[in-house]
Amino acid sequence: MTPKLLEKLHGSWLSFIVFFKCISAQSLLLFILIVPLKIFGQNDYYATDTLKRVGINLQNGGDLVNAQFCRVDSSGTIIQFTAYEVSEYGFRDGVVYISKEIQINGTSKRVFLERLVEGKNTLYYYKGKHTRTFYIERDHSSLIEILKQDKNGIDFHRNLLNITSDCPKIMDAAQLTTYSKNPMAKFIEMYNGCTYESYPFFKYGIILGYGFSKLANSSSQTDNSLPSFNFKYSGGFTLGAFFDSPIYLSYFSLHVEAYYLKNGYSINQIIGNKEFDFVANTVSITLPVLIRYTYPSKRTKPYFNAGGLFNYLLRNDNALYESTINSGIIEFNGLNESSYISTKQIGFALGSGVEYKLDFKHSIFFELRMSKLYGISDSKSFNKSEINFFTGINF
Repeated sequence: MTPKLLEKLHGSWLSFIVFFKCISAQSLLLFILIVPLKIFGQNDYYATDTLKRVGINLQNGGDLVNAQFCRVDSSGTIIQFTAYEVSEYGFRDGVVYISKEIQINGTSKRVFLERLVEGKNTLYYYKGKHTRTFYIERDHSSLIEILKQDKNGIDFHRNLLNITSDCPKIMDAAQLTTYSKNPMAKFIEMYNGCTYESYPFFKYGIILGYGFSKLANSSSQTDNSLPSFNFKYSGGFTLGAFFDSPIYLSYFSLHVEAYYLKNGYSINQIIGNKEFDFVANTVSITLPVLIRYTYPSKRTKPYFNAGGLFNYLLRNDNALYESTINSGIIEFNGLNESSYISTKQIGFALGSGVEYKLDFKHSIFFELRMSKLYGISDSKSFNKSEINFFTGINF
């Protein structure tokens, strides 16, 4: 190698070493700064105006006690601090209490408010002996109390509409939220973002539709020499009710129904020299328990659901007639009085549909659902398949 080439290589190598050391120094600095923050955030703490103690053992006394005292377990001894002594304390799970001055029965008192949402608009919760209430703090200004119903008889929905009038996108959510921690926290988070978001809420209503069902042999029936019947679908109207409850305020919900269905079945089948006639009339109550996912669009919302169902027959009249044909002569063998349809059935269901929003609370939906049922009170009974077309409205 030439001296000039060696000089260039040496310079490049030194530049690489300097660059690596700079990167290492920055990484080390970030590590030094971030790791303690993570450690602190995963520990109980409390703070006063002059100091902050981290890594202590706080005792959670529930909403009522936590609003009055910060309780510290010091080697088995519980030390209680009031909101006049401690400005803030927090548990390792992220629950934080802030010392604030509020009015209780016309008297000023400093208490601990649980901070539910922190941001442009901060939401606090207070639980007293005979009251529970929420407070909104805007940009660290004074607290605005949100009573469930004020002295003028105005409920909190109206107050929320007034307070958040600068964000019309969440008007529906203001009328649907309930007066409890998680729903109120979700609402204020929506307000801070001021973006439209479909707000999950509890629904109930009625359903009606038309259902098709057919019977099919089970494996235990074919093993017992029962002919393999080829049933056709039997139709009937359905009528029922439902409720739909969001799971942790997500777009997944627990959807439970109860609906009524009346069916009649009949089939004539010749197999070899035997002729079979089966007739049945049933009236059933079906109880689906489904998990539903609803896509959070603005007005038209597709949804999918799946789960189990239980079917109970209020009426179960069924009979099998058998006759033999010998040399053109029909010998009637009489009536087989065994029950071929189980009074109790369990199974599964899959369905999808679309929900159309009428106003902030009411909507109609249309759904196609398929289900399969198996007898549990009689293992030798027919299985049943159903196809249902539902429509409904929530109140």
